[in-house]
Amino acid sequence: MLCYEDAKRNVEVPAVASCQGCGAGVCLDHLEERSVPRVTTNGVGAPTVRPDGRVLHCASCLTAAARGY
Repeated sequence: MLCYEDAKRNVEVPAVASCQGCGAGVCLDHLEERSVPRVTTNGVGAPTVRPDGRVLHCASCLTAAARGY
């Protein structure tokens, strides 16, 4: 798989991940990584808190997520 952002400029760069928002291939230069808390609400009792998860996005999807889309 090739990086979508680079392919738009006719440059072939291998992708290292897929964007979790749109599914496009993303290289290290265009990859945006952030941590998200993982909390599971239980029916009864305290919520279960797990280690933070990792979300990988392209720049377009990260901008959209920040705007609430």
